[in-house]
Amino acid sequence: MAPRHASLARALLATALAVFPTGAAPAEDGMAGLSVSAVLAVPRCLAERVTASGTFVASREVEIRADREGLVVGDVLVEPGDVVTKGQVLGRLVSATGTAAETVPVRAPVDGTVLAVGTTVGAYVSPKEGDPLFRIAEGGQLELKAQVLPTSLRQLHPNQAARLHVVGLGDLDGHLVAIEDGVDPQTQLGILHLGVDANPKLRAGLFARAEIDIGQQCGLAVPLSALLYGREGAVVGIVQENRVVMRAVTTGLLQGNSIAIRDGLSENDVVIARAGTFLREGDHVRAVEMPADGPAERLAGDRPPGWP
Repeated sequence: MAPRHASLARALLATALAVFPTGAAPAEDGMAGLSVSAVLAVPRCLAERVTASGTFVASREVEIRADREGLVVGDVLVEPGDVVTKGQVLGRLVSATGTAAETVPVRAPVDGTVLAVGTTVGAYVSPKEGDPLFRIAEGGQLELKAQVLPTSLRQLHPNQAARLHVVGLGDLDGHLVAIEDGVDPQTQLGILHLGVDANPKLRAGLFARAEIDIGQQCGLAVPLSALLYGREGAVVGIVQENRVVMRAVTTGLLQGNSIAIRDGLSENDVVIARAGTFLREGDHVRAVEMPADGPAERLAGDRPPGWP
């Protein structure tokens, strides 16, 4: 939230709480009101996202094989994860019969990162059969090959920004590179390719979850913890004249700990931030402003363009 809007929200909440200060609340029938954490329902823009998940693969993979039959592996000089340059010797092959002194070096055809070593010393090699001797990610560039629900495909297009949550590494910035036609016949899910800046800690096979930004939704928002669910759907408790008033609401987009409210609240309503089943319509309560060091999503966010 911008500083000016943050100050305005705090001032409005302070005014709203002035009729029920944090000291002793007015007693009724000898009973003091229950203290409840409160926030203001204020405008906020929440990001709308599509989620996908998958593993990192080479953006462009190069396979290296023997160029003829009759050879065995004499030496392997690299291992997965090694960065290699074009022309670098990756291993050596020797005659399978042992009658020739010929040694054939196996060189990297491109700069890149070794993805896999598919052989061992003493193994027979073939230019056509079996695993390649080496697999290299050209330029060391990896991408996330991710699966997504087919219903989300119509909302996606190349170059959309994405946030990649990589297991063991944290968050990385990325973008949507390409969308495969159709769906995977086995999983019935769409296939996406997401690019990410080169990172020396990235490895092929790492799992990641991607959140792709497809737009934003602006309107009133409250903490997710403010919602209760009953037979009629979602309800939110607000404080009016030291009393709990339950309001049926229509919810919208969820982001972090905040949820958009499409209908049922007015701007600057004093919302009970941590609702509980122990609260009932008409209960006498004492509203207390939620601490400033609480989760940022529980307070007002940036106001959308056009809001005062």
